[in-house]
Amino acid sequence: MTIAVTGEQVEDMYYFNPDDYITEGVFRQAMMNVKATELVIVKLKDEKHYDAVKEGLTKRAEDIIESFSTYLPDQHEAAKNYQILRSGTYVLLSISEDQAAIKAAFEASLK
Repeated sequence: MTIAVTGEQVEDMYYFNPDDYITEGVFRQAMMNVKATELVIVKLKDEKHYDAVKEGLTKRAEDIIESFSTYLPDQHEAAKNYQILRSGTYVLLSISEDQAAIKAAFEASLK
């Protein structure tokens, strides 16, 4: 199960102010600290904002990798296999045990 990340938590956890870079977004993370699951989908205000958003999402993934580095090896591996995908102004960060399915769904939804 995942929970929504909202408000100031978004800036604190993802290292960017969503008001500056995105028009909309969904930020979800594992409800409990025994899973590395993370799913973020955002729509950029402009493609020029991609680098700033990618940097924040990468830092978030690195935080998760670090948090699982000393326990739950399977979740640490899942975190290390995070993916950041982009299609135009849409950007996805995912940490999941089924990255291929998430990638396929992301790509299919934007056709």
